[in-house]
Amino acid sequence: MHRGRHITFGDQQMSRRGLIIGTAFSIGAALAWGVTAVLTRQSLGGLTPPLTGATVALLSGTLILGAISIKAREPDLKRKKRAIGLFVIAGAAAGSAVTMYFFALSMAPVAIIAPIAYSYPMFALLLSYLFLGQLEKITMRIVVGTIAVVAGIALVIIGQAT
Repeated sequence: MHRGRHITFGDQQMSRRGLIIGTAFSIGAALAWGVTAVLTRQSLGGLTPPLTGATVALLSGTLILGAISIKAREPDLKRKKRAIGLFVIAGAAAGSAVTMYFFALSMAPVAIIAPIAYSYPMFALLLSYLFLGQLEKITMRIVVGTIAVVAGIALVIIGQAT
């Protein structure tokens, strides 16, 4: 629902500008993941072990993000110990995901692996429901959209297998 400069999703309100910028970032992330899949598959084509590839990719990303963070001068995180702990856990999960993704790409085609790996909205939806409670409002539209994404992924996989 639109209310001037704000948009309401369920009980959550956000600015139109924030929604547009957030959507642009998510499209950029999707593009970057697409590039990552193709470059990773190409580099893993029998030339580099998946664990080495994942290490180099994550280290490169860490160095770039570190340089950007230093330049941005983030506010003092020492006071936000819980947030830092959650970032550490999220980083471990992301590192595990990238490593498993690289191993998968070393063994099977991008056209099969990428859609499966990007089925994570199904897991994000379930985990949001279980752990974010009041922070995230899960509507029927979000559930149906997530099911549609996962169904599309299943169709891609089935189409590749025939």
